[in-house]
Amino acid sequence: MSTVQKFLNLAIVMILIACSSNAEIDNIMTSSKPLAAEDESLGISYEGDLLIFRLFAPSVKKMDLIFYQKFDDISGHSKAMTLKTNGVWEARIRREEATDYYAYVSANAPGNIIADPYSKAVVRQNNFRYPSKSIILGNSNFDWAEDDFTHAVIGDLVILEAHLRDMTIHPSSETNLPGTYSGFVETAQNGGIAHLKDMG
Repeated sequence: MSTVQKFLNLAIVMILIACSSNAEIDNIMTSSKPLAAEDESLGISYEGDLLIFRLFAPSVKKMDLIFYQKFDDISGHSKAMTLKTNGVWEARIRREEATDYYAYVSANAPGNIIADPYSKAVVRQNNFRYPSKSIILGNSNFDWAEDDFTHAVIGDLVILEAHLRDMTIHPSSETNLPGTYSGFVETAQNGGIAHLKDMG
């Protein structure tokens, strides 16, 4: 067993131990009940000429939707959002009233603008921190054909997070291009996508 596999196994055991003593988390992890915001279409949805903005943030006291004329604008036009009973904030805007760039500002962090976590496109200002703004794209009406959503009990899921650089940067990965997208998909190596596939 590699060092990475040992570390992942240890992390999983620690998470299980931490969760096993908390009855509320245990109930959530084993429940087949959908999560609170699952009945809503989060992000932007379209209803005729209306844009509907939804964000799940049940613990926030106030949320504003800010529209910007340009991606690098410091200030913009603010619209208060309405909190629904399921913890989803909502704002309905006519398309002609909206600009191409938007973000959220919460009362919990009034100085920070927050990009929509459900947006399809984001613009940044050469900075990995704030501010980020989301871009309003057209309604594509993509045809998903026969695809369907499958609901799974959250406690049955195994979710892996991979950082491309970390998967191949160490010399033990034996990749020719460590820490890169190309290195991540190389076939003759010990790390990268091949390692994820080996894990199942």
